[in-house]
Amino acid sequence: MKCGMRDACILGVAFCVLMLLQGCEDVTRDRSSGNSTNRFLASMATQGDTKSGQRDHVRSLPPDEVDVAIVGGGISGTYTAYRLLSSGKFRSEQVALFERTNRIGGRYDSPVIGCGDAQKLSEDEQKHAPRAELGGMTVRDIDTLMRGVAEELGIELGPFLMNKGRDVDPQSGDDASNPIYLRGLRTDRRSVIQASSNNNFIMVGPNGSMDGSSHALPFVQQDDNSVHDNQEQQDEPQEVAGASRVDESSNKEQQDQPQEQQDQPLDGPGAGETEQPPQEQQDQPQERPGASRTEKPPLESRQADPCNPSNADLMNRIVDGTGQRLWELSPFSRDSLRGMTAENMEFDNDVAWGNCGAASRSTRNLGVDEEETELRSAVGLREDKLWDRPLLGMEEFPSRLQREFSETYGGRTFMDQQLKRVEKVAGNVSRSFKLTFEETSTSPCSGITSLTGRTWTLQAERVILAMPKAPLESIDFVGFAPNSKKSLGAEVERLLAGVRGVPFMKLHASFSERWWQETGIGKSTNFNVGRFASTSPVNNLFAWYPGTQARDADGGYAHIPAQCKKASGENMGVVQMYSTVYPGDTWESFLRTGQQQDCDITDASMCQECFSKENGFFTSRFNTTSNHVPQVLVDGWRMELAEMFGVEASAIPDPTEVQYKVWDAKDPVTRSDATHYWQAGQEWWKLYDRVLEIGGPGTKLHIVGEAFSFNWGWGEGALETAEYMLHEHMHLPLPAWLQKRDYCLAMPFYPFERH
Repeated sequence: MKCGMRDACILGVAFCVLMLLQGCEDVTRDRSSGNSTNRFLASMATQGDTKSGQRDHVRSLPPDEVDVAIVGGGISGTYTAYRLLSSGKFRSEQVALFERTNRIGGRYDSPVIGCGDAQKLSEDEQKHAPRAELGGMTVRDIDTLMRGVAEELGIELGPFLMNKGRDVDPQSGDDASNPIYLRGLRTDRRSVIQASSNNNFIMVGPNGSMDGSSHALPFVQQDDNSVHDNQEQQDEPQEVAGASRVDESSNKEQQDQPQEQQDQPLDGPGAGETEQPPQEQQDQPQERPGASRTEKPPLESRQADPCNPSNADLMNRIVDGTGQRLWELSPFSRDSLRGMTAENMEFDNDVAWGNCGAASRSTRNLGVDEEETELRSAVGLREDKLWDRPLLGMEEFPSRLQREFSETYGGRTFMDQQLKRVEKVAGNVSRSFKLTFEETSTSPCSGITSLTGRTWTLQAERVILAMPKAPLESIDFVGFAPNSKKSLGAEVERLLAGVRGVPFMKLHASFSERWWQETGIGKSTNFNVGRFASTSPVNNLFAWYPGTQARDADGGYAHIPAQCKKASGENMGVVQMYSTVYPGDTWESFLRTGQQQDCDITDASMCQECFSKENGFFTSRFNTTSNHVPQVLVDGWRMELAEMFGVEASAIPDPTEVQYKVWDAKDPVTRSDATHYWQAGQEWWKLYDRVLEIGGPGTKLHIVGEAFSFNWGWGEGALETAEYMLHEHMHLPLPAWLQKRDYCLAMPFYPFERH
């Protein structure tokens, strides 16, 4: 180990030995402020996350100064770092990447589950092993940037399957035969689609309501008052959004018969009541005073050019039935002004891909309605029809980008460093930013990253903050942009107010048997791939592995590694819970967060001292205590699953391993919401460019990442903002694999001429 002393050249041997024994802490003098600061120098390249092996390419010595400081080791930060050096415009010593935790990846986290020690899997077995995608989990076929990176770096993709590829719900991409649970009503998605076509609402009453109240979720009933009567499929379904690439010739025969009638409470209050359609245009809300009405020639008459700056003008179009401009409306306000009832909204939320989409309760203030088909077509956007995933998990994207940055181009990465302060230094100096970092330590047991109290400073010419909203809110911004009377702090605060974070929770569990295929409504609907949507706190349950992650044409999977079978069973499988409606209101009460926060064990082999069975945590042969899964969480989850499947809780077996992550700005581990969106009432396309360079051109302070993107909620959004910052503000040429039109499609409402 090297001490790396730079500011004390003349040292006695004894003093150097003493410094080594003290962990190689270098006490240096911050020349700009005169304050003594501890410089943490020791062993950052060897400590930390051993699961991913990412620490092999991390330099151990933070610099005093750098031309470009990139803060954030998620996909936008690693992509930016890789692009700067691979462009040939910067030398390795000019760029440095800093990460708060001991892990590269950000909101991509893809550990192996249900297989015991993942390090013992061969390279080929790693590609076929089940992975708990605890963050983002898929790449769309329209994600040109993500796919370009995958091809450039040789990241191998495989199908992400939402359905069996034969009979698909066109609204959501789900398999039409998959089960759905609506407050006590268990049926299949096809029955809901058929019933909703007549728009005849009934209510699932108290007998089927989870809370037992008289308030009931709407359900749509066919004229024959039986949503469960199956009809012969007379026509071969057409290809729709989400259709999976599966060999149909060897698909299993689908079992179309849903569960018995006792699971179908159709006699609740309101049964048979017909929802009246909204009145015609005479009831249309009046245009608000002072509204600037934009003429509305048919959108189809426009030539679809994603590079046209006038596309931004489409945001000022008056939306039919509302009298309001597009950017002023959220899905909730639009639907309310059009006369849609709360019952309609709830139905859309639970039946469509709603719980995390534009109709969701958690995104009802969404101001970027890119889902509107007519609008998408007008600027040249395509609908996504297929999804893929890296065989080594989504985390491979940031991991490979960082490795290329380090191995191929010699870039420097510094882990366990939290940015506390960004100060714009007045005067004509080349490195006008003074950054204050505080060293961190991440517990191998709880996963919580804590501050150590040791701070140090860095001078930088340019600063790129690749992080979501919550971490940005924790930074102190000091100083003013050139030629501006507005402080950097005020500008950042204004921009952060324009976006909202949405918390989600992921939970994966491996089992020795694929009980979801043989239990209750799962058996009657042949649930072996895709999603089981529900109104329960589970929200979405995926038949994950084999299934959505990997599935053969017959519904099985021939490539399950032997080690995984040995750990979990010959017929092992994995399900995923994707809770998308404010999990802090439901699942958080099960998590025993206080015990997590109080665990001060620093040795990974001693985690059982905090999270043992005696302390109330779930343990099994292959469920490591570092997963810190409370037993009560497993018990509560199994109870909810039993209700969804219509069986006793004893029919849901104990898992062999459980891994979870809560993406919430208040969560002590993640400290970030899962996804973000521009709020309604914000002229977001104007704020978009202000984010890319805080304070205007020449400031050299940038923010990139999914939180401020057009492609909100996707990795594509993170790369989109990074590439627009690099090309429009740093004038970096587009990469060879990215065509100009595809670059424009990533953000077709950019209001300026592109370089």
